[in-house]
Amino acid sequence: MDRRRRDTKERFIKFTLERIRTSGEDDTTLRDLAKEFGISAAALYNHFVDKDELLNEVLKVASSKVTTLYREYLADHGTLKGGKERLIQFGEFLLELFKNESNLVSFLFFSKTAINLYSSVDVFENDQFKLLSIACEIIDSVRIENNLSISNFELYIKFWSFMEGYALFVTSGVFEGNSSFISDIVNDVLCGDAAKAKK
Repeated sequence: MDRRRRDTKERFIKFTLERIRTSGEDDTTLRDLAKEFGISAAALYNHFVDKDELLNEVLKVASSKVTTLYREYLADHGTLKGGKERLIQFGEFLLELFKNESNLVSFLFFSKTAINLYSSVDVFENDQFKLLSIACEIIDSVRIENNLSISNFELYIKFWSFMEGYALFVTSGVFEGNSSFISDIVNDVLCGDAAKAKK
């Protein structure tokens, strides 16, 4: 692929991501995107096989962007030492992200594109989805520090399921959300699993 074509493709991916951030994925059609970008819809097919390929590429860029936001969050708030504290801090970051970037969160975690892509690759071992790998590493440290008998994957599912459900309430405006709620849930999950481990 020549440089000009590659540059156009990268600029279009970034343009699409910004459109999703401001308007959401549902209001994003290839024809509208091409028109706003200043090219014909047919010209898009020189860069992408179909809308799914475009959205997969946008998802990778979005994941990278959110990972950068997380690193910036840590730079501003400091990195905590313990696994439980890091997990609560990670949850607080996600809560802030849900509040400030609801369209991006919806696209990154709940869209058909995200679900299809996450189910087809090992996102925990894939550098293109670093935020999920970071979450898995934090959760594993919590599991080890608390001597929990459940698997890393099970604890990840518990935490991520809570955060996704919480995100739906926050992004839809049903619940404003607060960090103490996240702390309470993490403590409840850990206490419940620790009690099971002692039996």
